[in-house]
Amino acid sequence: MKELTIEEKTKAYDEAIERAKKLYGNGITEEIFPELKEDDTKRIRKNCINFLELQKQHHAATFEIEECIDWFEKQGKKSADKIEPRFKVGDWVVNKFGDSWHIDSLDKKNYQVSNGKGNYNYFPISKQDEMHLWAIQDAKDGDVLVCNINKAEIGGDVEKLPNIVSTIFNFKKLINTRGYIHSYCHLYDKRFLGLQSTMYYNSFVYNISPATKEQRDFLFQKIKEAGYRWNADTLELEKIEPPMFKEGNVLIKYDTLFLSTGIIKNNIIQAYCLRDDDTFMDCDVSISSSLKLASVTDRNKLFSVLTKRGYKYDKEQHKLIKQEFKPFDKVLVRDDINEKWILSIFGCYEDEVDKDFPYVCLNGRYCYCIPYEGNEHLLNTPSTSKDY
Repeated sequence: MKELTIEEKTKAYDEAIERAKKLYGNGITEEIFPELKEDDTKRIRKNCINFLELQKQHHAATFEIEECIDWFEKQGKKSADKIEPRFKVGDWVVNKFGDSWHIDSLDKKNYQVSNGKGNYNYFPISKQDEMHLWAIQDAKDGDVLVCNINKAEIGGDVEKLPNIVSTIFNFKKLINTRGYIHSYCHLYDKRFLGLQSTMYYNSFVYNISPATKEQRDFLFQKIKEAGYRWNADTLELEKIEPPMFKEGNVLIKYDTLFLSTGIIKNNIIQAYCLRDDDTFMDCDVSISSSLKLASVTDRNKLFSVLTKRGYKYDKEQHKLIKQEFKPFDKVLVRDDINEKWILSIFGCYEDEVDKDFPYVCLNGRYCYCIPYEGNEHLLNTPSTSKDY
C-alpha cells in the first residue's frame, strides 16, 4: 500500500468527516471524531452572539447590543489582542463626523469626552481608529479657540503684559498659504482688545486648541461687556445699541433705583439715585445691559418715597424740587401707598417731631401729601402720581 503524504492525509481526513456528516449528522460525527466537538463555553458564546444578532433587527438600541456582541467575541482571545489607548487625558480629538471632543478621562474600555459646549459623551477605545488628534486645520468658522501667544505678535501698548499671553478668540479662517489665523475678536490676558484680529500661528502661537466651556463663557461675557453680542447663526459680532431712556423714567441697576433726567452724554445718563436711607443723590449711571426700566412695583416705591420726602420732579428744570405747601392749601393725604387718597387742609410740616408722619393737616398727621389741584382724579383712589 502506497504511503500517503501529509497533504494527502489531511485531504482524506477532511473527506472522511464530510462523508460522516452526510451519513450520520453532526452529533454522531462528533462522537466518531471527538476533536471536532465544541466545548460548552464556545458553544454558549456562539449561541449568545447569534441571539444578539437577531435582536439587532428588532430593537433601536443597536449600540448597546453591539457592545454586548463585541464583549462575547473578545472572550477567550489572548491578552495580546488588548487594544492600547492612543490618546491621553487632556487631548482634543476629532471623530469621523468632524466634531471636536476633549478627553476628560478614560477607563479600560472607553474615552469619556466633552465638547466645550456643555455636552458629554463617550467613545469605545476599540473604535479609536475613527478619531484623530485635533489640529488647526480642523477648526471651523465661529469656533472658540484658546492658545498662548508671544507678546511681540500683539503690538501696541502691551508693556505690562507677560511675554507669553493666554488668548481666547473666535476663529474665522486659516490662510494656509501664508500661515495666518483670522479671528472675529480676541481676548489678550483676559482683556478685550478689539475686532478682526490676525495671528501668524507658525512663529508666535503656542498650544492652540478648542476652548473649554468656562473659556467660551468668559469670552462671550467679555464680548457683551464691550457692547457686542455673538450671533452664532450669522457668524457676526453685533453691536448692542443702548436703550433710549426718557426723562422721568424710573430705572433699576441690580437692586438700586434711579430717576432719569433724560440727559445722556458718552453713554452716561444723569439721574437721581434712591439710597438706602430713603434720600436722593445726584449721580451718573453708565448705560449697560444691566440697566433696565423698573417694574411697576419698583416705580411706585420710588414715587412714594418722593412724596413722603416732599419732592416732585420738575421736567423744565430737569431736577427734583421741594414741594412747598402753605397753610389752608387743599391737599390729598394718606398713610400708606396702598390706601386711597382723601381730601384735607394743610397745616404745617414737622419732620423733626415725627419723620414718618411729618404732614400736619386739619384731620391728623399723614405720611404722604400732594396738592389737590392737578391731582383731582386721584381722590378716593390708591393710584400713585408720577410727578411725585
